[in-house]
Amino acid sequence: MWLHLVTTWRSGIRSRALQSIAILAVLLMFAALLASKFSGRHPQTVALDVGLSGLRLVLALLAVFWVHELVSRENDRKTVFFTLAYPCGRGAYWFGRYAGIVSLLLVACLSMGGAVFGLVALSGVEYQQFYSVHFGADFLGVLAACVLDSAVITAFTMLIASFATTSLMPMASGLAFAFVARSYGAVIALLQDQQSGAADLQEIQLPIVKTIGYLIPDLSLLDLRDLVLYGDNAAILLSGYGVAQSIAYGLVCLILSAWIFDRREFQ
Repeated sequence: MWLHLVTTWRSGIRSRALQSIAILAVLLMFAALLASKFSGRHPQTVALDVGLSGLRLVLALLAVFWVHELVSRENDRKTVFFTLAYPCGRGAYWFGRYAGIVSLLLVACLSMGGAVFGLVALSGVEYQQFYSVHFGADFLGVLAACVLDSAVITAFTMLIASFATTSLMPMASGLAFAFVARSYGAVIALLQDQQSGAADLQEIQLPIVKTIGYLIPDLSLLDLRDLVLYGDNAAILLSGYGVAQSIAYGLVCLILSAWIFDRREFQ
């Protein structure tokens, strides 16, 4: 398993997907800086909010594209045959790939988190906010939740990759899953709000949306930015359920995908 983890690291760093998304990350950080400059008040809060949004977006893209590059395309190119020829089980290969991708995501998250921190510091040079943003342990907790969020997306994408016959299917499914799972909480809140324009759809749509909740986790519970933006400790109360739900869902996806891959017959 350790050998596959190291191989995943080397391949992930050399992949073209990393270079493309690194450029996107720089553009998003630049957009966060511009947003803070055009903000009339609280530039640090605006910069941090936009920066965290960009970080979550980039991590989701990295998770999906790394699975595409390091798992799905290996099946398409048949290079997986050479990897599986080593004297170790398919499970070691599969869990090694997953551990390697998650460790890459962790390093990417810490790197971008440091960039966001520097960005916020630069945004507050000319303006002293009355309510300052909160870093320290709260910020590390937000970054940890982002890593868990992307780890769940990775596990789901690998589940699709374990039986998919084309490399594009896991990528499309992973991106769709990330969008739906992260939007689930907002959709539920919108339908339950009696003052919203969607209140008339509540009777028909709400049961359908709640049924979908049995199939996917609510990844919006892992968006803890209110901790660092406003010092809202109420987010911690919801995060416990979100963390437990996400870990359980990710483990189920990972174990099921390893079981399917172990029994897969390659042509």
